[in-house]
Amino acid sequence: LSNHESIRLGLGGMTANKSAIITKFKISNATFSFVGCHLTPHNPNYEERNQQMIELLAHLNALGESDYTIIFGDLNYRVDLPYEKAVNLCSKGDIKTLFENDQLARFMMTQPLFKEFHEQKIDFLPTYKFDNGTNVYDTSKKMRIPSWTDRIIYKVGKKKQSVGPTDTLRFETDVLRDTE
Repeated sequence: LSNHESIRLGLGGMTANKSAIITKFKISNATFSFVGCHLTPHNPNYEERNQQMIELLAHLNALGESDYTIIFGDLNYRVDLPYEKAVNLCSKGDIKTLFENDQLARFMMTQPLFKEFHEQKIDFLPTYKFDNGTNVYDTSKKMRIPSWTDRIIYKVGKKKQSVGPTDTLRFETDVLRDTE
């Protein structure tokens, strides 16, 4: 373990209701950075989540470039659709349209710092938020929009030259976003 850092993310870092832990280590010649985080919730807080992601990346960059960077946790990005429309799309199994309206996918496509990050293809219905003990999306008065809130995104750094036998760590990228 070469570096680690704890970061408060809630209300400008003044409260500890949301936070992240960054851990960086080396195995053989490869460096790994892991960021476990819990970002600000709720649909209207999209820009605040984006700022938290940018802040996390700034902390990561201060620790130096890694060969593999993995950001995971309750990122709290939501499907940006009205509740009724999202539930209707879920009932039809229309994952593609739901994902086209996913805040994290939009953020990664439009934020230059995150264009090199990837996510495995999402081929399942949203896992947030069900009525307790059921497979029914939230029918409480809050009517929380079905979304994928627990996420894993990753970036693979520039390839290094290696000599001799090597074991490689490979991530396959199959995402529903435009390729460059």
